[in-house]
Amino acid sequence: MNYRAEVDGLRAVAVVPVILFHAGVPGITGGFVGVDVFFVISGFLITTLILRAQDREDFSLLTFYERRARRILPALFLVLAATVLAAYNWIPFWDFPDFLRSVAATALFLSNVHFWENIGYFAVAAEEQPLLHTWSLAVEEQFYLLFPLLLMVKMRPAILGGVVLGMFVASLALSQWGSLHEPEVNFFFTPSRVWELMAGALCAIWKVSRTPKPNDALAFIGLAMVVSAMFIYDTSTPFPSFYTLLPVVGACLLLSAHPGTYVQKVLSCAPLVGIGLISYSAYLWHQPLFVFARLKIGPDLTLLQIAILILATIALSYVTWRWVEQPVRKAEYRWSRTRGQVFALSGAGIAASIIAFATLDNEEHYLAGLTPKQIEYLPYLRHEAELREASDADTNRCSVSGGLANFDVERCLELSDTKANVLLIGDSHASHFFDALVAEYPEVNMMQATASGCRPLLNYAGDRECTDLARFLLETYIPDSDIDAVIVSGRWRSRDVQAARTTAAHLRPHVANVIVMGPTIEYTIDLPQILMKHADADLATIIDVATSLRRMDRTEVSQMMAEATVAAGAKYVDVQAFLCAQDRCRVFTPDGVPITYDNGHFLPEAATWIIREMRSTGALRLEDIGG
Repeated sequence: MNYRAEVDGLRAVAVVPVILFHAGVPGITGGFVGVDVFFVISGFLITTLILRAQDREDFSLLTFYERRARRILPALFLVLAATVLAAYNWIPFWDFPDFLRSVAATALFLSNVHFWENIGYFAVAAEEQPLLHTWSLAVEEQFYLLFPLLLMVKMRPAILGGVVLGMFVASLALSQWGSLHEPEVNFFFTPSRVWELMAGALCAIWKVSRTPKPNDALAFIGLAMVVSAMFIYDTSTPFPSFYTLLPVVGACLLLSAHPGTYVQKVLSCAPLVGIGLISYSAYLWHQPLFVFARLKIGPDLTLLQIAILILATIALSYVTWRWVEQPVRKAEYRWSRTRGQVFALSGAGIAASIIAFATLDNEEHYLAGLTPKQIEYLPYLRHEAELREASDADTNRCSVSGGLANFDVERCLELSDTKANVLLIGDSHASHFFDALVAEYPEVNMMQATASGCRPLLNYAGDRECTDLARFLLETYIPDSDIDAVIVSGRWRSRDVQAARTTAAHLRPHVANVIVMGPTIEYTIDLPQILMKHADADLATIIDVATSLRRMDRTEVSQMMAEATVAAGAKYVDVQAFLCAQDRCRVFTPDGVPITYDNGHFLPEAATWIIREMRSTGALRLEDIGG
């Protein structure tokens, strides 16, 4: 296809806001939509290239994959190598294994899967992920792998357009649904993003079969739609969703405008074209540079530091474009002249990334540099998984695992004739209280029926493991048993509030005492990691940092749960009230033990202290039940 300078100009319009957004420049609150513009451009160019080649009857799938490898892999492997080297020296060792997994996932073009399983794009911890931005490359490569196969099927343009339009509509509907129900997965999920690439493909199919006339008005509207999204959207905007139509449709209007419009001339100016030419390398380099700068300097960069990092991004991008991207694409280097060499080197790069993942996790390298205070906190960090496993073994022995059929009803729900019978139900945010309840209330018969990730509510939402347990407890066991009190605890969300009220009202006729425990405090990263990173700071500073990383929506949910459950006749225990005052929360028990072993589950010592406080203050008076 003929070179279109304005497309490179549009690439510049896309990449600059992404860089400014990740830099934290004020005002560019929606700079992330530049990625969506890139998706449209990719769908447009790839579809145009394939359709033109088919018209000439010289399309080759191997040639297509070779061109993609030459275009994408050399610069990517260079940045990966540099990032691994920097990470080995600068990333905290507790984050390094996860980083190495992201390296392997990036090389295999599965980083979108890695990041939807481990982190949200807009989470605070995202600023510490050097390869987070590669999720979009994974989406594009998955598209490149499969979409050409569809275009190879012989069909008339109208039928092809209909098929692509159907994929567009289905994917857009999925992204809208996902934005409401699974927002973090939806952001990274390829089927939720395909419609953006399909939008570009539809533009290409339309242009290949027509000769459109220049339309300055549509071109200007398209540019305005793209640019306005970068300023009016922010991290609270559901993405991708119907909101994403604004930059996507804008990009389509720009790509569909016939050369000769005033906007086309603006996009074809030398500065924008120059940035567009190096946009791929700039996209690769900017995220690692800003992440490592924040690790070494601190999270709040000055405008001067941001400017220096942007200049460094441009410089590295030009060098990469000039001596890596271009020579390999044009087969100028001896080792990149044949298809076999390109595929062999691509395989070697992928293998090297996987080998790095398998061999570089050297804990001794990091332990030698720890301060005495970090060594003091190290057991809580190193043994987080062991603490979780021990907690599961001790307090979850009466949790459902593998289905209700595996739940020991006789042992876990054994009633006492001499003590008040108190049943604890809920998810893992219930089970972390069980041992403490047993220890602090020996005068009652504590029973447990919990399941990790399962809130015991009448709406019966979730996996069958959850719904079977909830149905059994709420409809069969509790109504038919002589229970003195039920304690309901969970990792409550705002959408649980109405169901919690309904559930509490349902239980009241069957149980004299219905007690709802409010949500715990939660952080965006594990508390032991916060302590390790700021181990040598004073307590006030540590609390300030933890406060900045605290999920404030937990407090909002607590307030809503309190109103709903009290209205239903239940007693509400505000867990956060024992930990927080004026939005500043404890990070240690009075004995110096961290409150949580991850981002929200209590350590056994912390749970015991909290339950003891609840008893001593009268917030939880199980000793009076049945008396």
